[in-house]
Amino acid sequence: IPSSTANWAAYPSVGTQPSMRYGNTLVYLPHRHSILSFGGINTDLQYMNDLYEYKINEYKWYRLRQQSNVPSVRQFMYGYYMNGKVWFFGGLTDVGMSNELFTYDIESLSWNLISNINQQIPKPRWGHGLMIYQNYGLFILGMYDVYCIYFI
Repeated sequence: IPSSTANWAAYPSVGTQPSMRYGNTLVYLPHRHSILSFGGINTDLQYMNDLYEYKINEYKWYRLRQQSNVPSVRQFMYGYYMNGKVWFFGGLTDVGMSNELFTYDIESLSWNLISNINQQIPKPRWGHGLMIYQNYGLFILGMYDVYCIYFI
């Protein structure tokens, strides 16, 4: 989008929309041309762990069923699509910060808590930076140990 012609516009949406919230995580799924929205905190200050998919070409929201190992309620976790799965890390839960790493498989609707990592696991955090490196791994930086960069 050329910066000289960029304009904001509201995108239409129908279907089962998420409640109003903040702190939710959005992840683009290129193979489905859709966006996932997970968690956050609603206007009643309730932490959420629900999952929605917005199909861009249909302008439509769908609430997704979640099978097994669903992460606890949380906000400000970060997620990315990589190697056919959606990866989520950290966040602020209703009982404190998390350093849990989950994958979500959009085809089987199942979560997997990654617990067999034989490396130094980052400290619990929320509001951190997270990026994908060459579709190979995640870099995590920030929060309370800003001088440490973690890679998986």
